[in-house]
Formats: sequence, structure tokens, C-alpha cells
Amino acid sequence: MNMKEIDPYQARVQVDPGESPPPSNGSFADAERLRKWSFRRRTPQQRFEWLLSMLKAAYKSGAIKVRRP
Repeated sequence: MNMKEIDPYQARVQVDPGESPPPSNGSFADAERLRKWSFRRRTPQQRFEWLLSMLKAAYKSGAIKVRRP
């Protein structure tokens, strides 16, 4: 397969839709497993849209100040 044929924004990891989240006991390792599990279920486009929404919320709340050159 030619790498130019692959659009990374449309690529999706094959995940079982019925797969449940990993078990959690509240430890740091459990949180890391849950983060990785959740990350694998999202496309790059979804991750980018999430990042933009978080940045907009941070700017709107004043948590991040607009930089002026």
C-alpha cells in the first residue's frame, strides 16, 4: 500500500464497540490505562477538536491569557 493513499485524519483504530473500560481501583496506573484506552478510541480529528474546545474554554475563563506580540 502506498503511504500517500492513507489519510491519517480518517484512519481509525479497530476497536470492539462493546469493549468496556479497563477496571479501576483509583490508582495512577489505573488512570493511565483508562487514558490510553480512551485515546485509542478517538480519531486524530476528534482529538484535535477536543484540544481546540479545551483551549477555547481556557481562554474564555481567563486561565490562559492571549499573547500579544
